Amino acid sequence: HGPNIDEPLSAEIRNNRIYYHADGLGSITAITNHMGMTIQKYDYDAFGNIKFTPFPIWIKQPYMYTAREYDNETGLYYYRARYYDAKAGRFVTKDPIGFDGGINIYAYVNNNPINRTAPTGLYPGPCGNENNKWVPDYPLGYDFRIPCIAHDECYGCVGARSGKSRVICDLEFLWNMTKKCYSYFPFTSLCMRAAITYFVAVRAGASDAYDDGRKCCNK
Repeated sequence: HGPNIDEPLSAEIRNNRIYYHADGLGSITAITNHMGMTIQKYDYDAFGNIKFTPFPIWIKQPYMYTAREYDNETGLYYYRARYYDAKAGRFVTKDPIGFDGGINIYAYVNNNPINRTAPTGLYPGPCGNENNKWVPDYPLGYDFRIPCIAHDECYGCVGARSGKSRVICDLEFLWNMTKKCYSYFPFTSLCMRAAITYFVAVRAGASDAYDDGRKCCNK
């Protein structure tokens, strides 16, 4: 595997070494042999349904859409925390965080599969960078999960495709935390202190996290 959470590089099947090739979302689109010859291809619609390919599917291997494991018997993808049904375009079980992740608790990447992935099945992650959380979601006990999710996405490919710089991502992070703090009235001012401290810490030390989040978008 490569450095990202879902990045298979090669495998040995039937004593033959194969190599994986992926698109921008990490979906496996081709397999080559040790001579560099394409021996298998895959194509998908936006939600991961496998399209017809002229190449015979003779290699039995699990990694498919967004490099997640596909179960031929059930037709479901394994996204760690949940299973995903590409035909329905949704997860088969509800989001563990409930409505904090949105009103549709079965939705896959907020119905934006062109730009987002969900490596753990918990919420959309940017280009395989979901595992690189730089800061906690509950500083001093305040729930900043949703602002953190948006910030993680902005640091990754979602932000890159929108042309957002690190400064813009961080300012949006502060604004989203500010909106959240109003829900903590009459403790809004205390929450804002935590939010500003959080923002200053991110501005001072998150440049590496930003760089890591953008690297995979240029592959």
